[in-house]
Amino acid sequence: MPFSALRSSQPPADGDARVSRVEELLSEHERALVGYAARLLGGDVDRARDVVQDAFLRLCRQADIDGLGREWLFTVTRNLCVDVRRKETRMTRLEESHDAPASADDAGADAFADENREELGRAIDQLPDRQREALRLKFDGELSYTEIAGVMEITAGTVGWLLHTAIRSLRAGLAPEGGA
Repeated sequence: MPFSALRSSQPPADGDARVSRVEELLSEHERALVGYAARLLGGDVDRARDVVQDAFLRLCRQADIDGLGREWLFTVTRNLCVDVRRKETRMTRLEESHDAPASADDAGADAFADENREELGRAIDQLPDRQREALRLKFDGELSYTEIAGVMEITAGTVGWLLHTAIRSLRAGLAPEGGA
């Protein structure tokens, strides 16, 4: 069950702007945060939902949430994912694959698309960690350069350089042989 399904159907009590703000952030960013966390956690959507739920619980515990938003949520989600991965490394837990079988409707097109996605995924996995992280925040999280800079604790100029370098590397690695 998505975390958003746990929200109350009742409107918040008058004057309860805090609840409204949390619900607003939840409805706006939950999907992107879960997708981002799932990619950081090797595709495990259930763990990603748990991490995002924890991020929102931490938001609720903040004394003042007025200045907190998307950048803060992505930063907390990223840090929680790092903690989860560290814990798993210590426990030497084997990851499980959650690949869904291709549909039978258009097996040829699906196989081709899957192959291209896998090739792109392998190419992205070969990028340095910081480039891969910047790509995920930009394209999965749809964050701005400034927001990515805040999450990664770097400058916006460095974000631009990381993204440019990553995309250039991906283009070079995925270009058809003998072509551009």
